[in-house]
Order: sequence, then structure tokens, then C-alpha cells
Amino acid sequence: MTTIARAGVPQSGYVTSPSQPMVSQPMTRMAGNVPPRVVKQRWTSWVPQVSIPWYGASPERKADVYEPKSRRRLNFVSILQSILIPWLLFATLTAALAFEIHYQRPWFVYMFCGLGFAAVAIVGFIAVDASLRFRSGLARGIERDFTWFSFLFLTMALAWLGAIVLGDYIYHSKMIPFFDMRALNSYVDVDPARMLGEQVMDGGRVQFTDETALDLSKSTGFRNGETYCVAPIATDPMEGRFDFWAVGMGCCSGVGNDFACGEYNNRNVHGGLRLMDDSQRAYYRLAVQQAEASFGISAPHPVFYHWVQDPWQSVSMYRQQAMSWYLASISAFFVMQCFLVVSASLYATVDREGIGVSTSLTVGAGKEWPENVEA
Repeated sequence: MTTIARAGVPQSGYVTSPSQPMVSQPMTRMAGNVPPRVVKQRWTSWVPQVSIPWYGASPERKADVYEPKSRRRLNFVSILQSILIPWLLFATLTAALAFEIHYQRPWFVYMFCGLGFAAVAIVGFIAVDASLRFRSGLARGIERDFTWFSFLFLTMALAWLGAIVLGDYIYHSKMIPFFDMRALNSYVDVDPARMLGEQVMDGGRVQFTDETALDLSKSTGFRNGETYCVAPIATDPMEGRFDFWAVGMGCCSGVGNDFACGEYNNRNVHGGLRLMDDSQRAYYRLAVQQAEASFGISAPHPVFYHWVQDPWQSVSMYRQQAMSWYLASISAFFVMQCFLVVSASLYATVDREGIGVSTSLTVGAGKEWPENVEA
């Protein structure tokens, strides 16, 4: 029951609620003889608002809305990192493996290789963690670019492996002969007719007298897969003992008076560069023994040289070739890395045709259909 307050007639006030019993509350007289006001609460406020379908509105209809896949923006910081970090790793690690520091402090180079491997492993761990966070929906900030972390890990691993292989090749094929040759002594005006091989056993670069030449009539070769060719270095006339020999591989037929190794046809050549490859020394020794038996000569202590015009410049060529290999390799790796980064960027930002997201849209009375939605 609800009481109604008439104008000018004081009444007792009640508040009625569908969930509470009617409670009588005394009215409080206001100052100035103002009649009290009855506080009423509408019973409909407690009734939940329920929408009745199909009443006063057209039936709801659902339609598929095509949302094209949005184009991702390029992350230029990630692109720059993906170019520079693998390239710097490749350049520094190759330089450490190929040049003087490897010869002087090999322990430091091996430690540096280990640090490079640790850096690659850390980036790989970050890539895996970022990928898992992205797939679980917990990624935020830089973790959303987990694809760049994966790309960085793969290219850093390639840079580390390439630096190990190339740096080791340059070091053993170019720099070790340079260092070994530089550590030996140098001799000038060596006369094969007056000096013995034992006197220049520590000679890496030898300049003979102007009368010295190759005696091609006593040249020969020993074949063991490759042909190891030898020819005595002598002055004219010279008989008996021959301790100085010019050598080469695959530059003769093995028959006498057939030697085309080094600068054999240059009359101004009077220099020798010491043979440093110990694996070839035994085969050249067999070729000399064959010449001893064929021509009736002796060579108790043969010393082997590559026949060159300027032995000092030839030694410097080893380092120049090593530097050329290094510069060419880091330039090629930089170009390859730029190509890979550009390709990955284009793949990540391409807007593929025909790929989008289909969502449902509910349309009822009083709502307009979107222009790109078919009823």
C-alpha cells in the first residue's frame, strides 16, 4: 500500500518496496512550517529491464563484414640492428681469426669466438621467449617484433659460422706462410757453386748472384697423384753437388728438360722463396733422388725454393692477398645481409590479396547497413 500526500494535509510517510515490508517512518517537520515531503520509490525501478524480441522492431539480421588485413609498419630500429649486428660480428670475428692477433695470442681469439657464440645463443633465447609471449598474448612493446629476433638469431648464427670458416682459411693459407717466412733470415748474393745448403738452412728469402740460373737439362719430376717438379739452381759451369733446387707442382711432365714452374723463362730472376709446406717436402726429396740417379749428381742436403724475381715482395703478397680476401668477404656479407633484411621486410609488410578477417555484424531496426556489407 502506498500513501498519497495531499496538498496542505500532513500525512505519515511510507516507503514501499517489493522486497521489504511496509515500514512506518515519522515525518520530520521542516523549519518554517513547510509541509513534509513524502519520499517515494517507484516499484518499476526494481524490475529488470527485459527487451522483448520482435516487439516494435524488425528482426535482427547478421552479416559478414570483410576486414582486410592491415599492413604492418616497418620497424627501422630492428632493420638497422638486423643489418649491423650480424655484419659487425662477422667482420670482427674474421679479423681476429685471420690476422696477427691469432698468431700472437691464440687464447684471446678462442675466447672471443666463445663470446660470439654466447651472444648468438642469448639472441636465440630472446627470440624463443618473445615468440612464446606473443603466442600467449602476453607480449608488449618490443616483444611484439619476435620475427625480427628470430631473423637476427639466424643471421648471427650464419655470421658466426662463416667467420670461423673463412677466418681459419685465410689464416692457414695466407698468414701462416707470411709469419713463418718473416721469422726466417734473408740472404743476398748467394753463390750455389761456393755455398752449401747447410749454410742457409734458416734462410726464407734468398737472392742469388746475377750469374745464377736454372739448369733445366737436369730437371725431373716425381708423380704421386700430382707431379712434383724439381730443377737445380746453379751457375755455369757447375758439376757434382747441387744443394739448391727450384720446385713447383704440376708444371712439368716428369721427363728431363721439361720444367715450367715459377718465373723460369725470365732471365732477370735470381731469387728464391723458401718452401714452407712440410707436407710437400718429402715428395720433392724423392724427385731429387730420382735426378741424382738419372744424371749422376749428388744432393746430400737439398734446400727447396720457389723461383721468383723479388722474394721480399712475394712475402708481402701473402698479406696483401689475405687483406683482399678479408675486404671482399665482409663486403659480400654486407650486401647479402642487406638483401636478406630487405626481403624479410617486404615479406613482413606485404598486404596479401584475398586475406582478411570475417566478422559478424548484427543489424536491427533503426540501424543502417554498412556500404560494404551484402544483406
